[in-house]
Amino acid sequence: MAFSANYKFTNGLGLYVGEQFMNGTWADRQKSVYLPAAKPIDVGATYETPSQWRYRLNGSNVTSVRYWRANIGDTSGKLLSAMPTVQWELSVRKGFHY
Repeated sequence: MAFSANYKFTNGLGLYVGEQFMNGTWADRQKSVYLPAAKPIDVGATYETPSQWRYRLNGSNVTSVRYWRANIGDTSGKLLSAMPTVQWELSVRKGFHY
């Protein structure tokens, strides 16, 4: 289960927050590894200027929750994947009118 909220203000500022709720589960059918519950949180902010410059900062798993995901299927040879801790991304974009 997950939730997210987005809001864009009239002054060009936008905000985002999202959280995933992952219950604890077994990594495979044989129940060899139990993956605990986790709740990573993502956030973001954008700012768009009247001259069409757009600045965006996104943070994934900002609370640095350590969690794992089970791999789908039995053919890959991997039982589970460690998911990354906090990651930040900054981008700048300029729009043009033609």
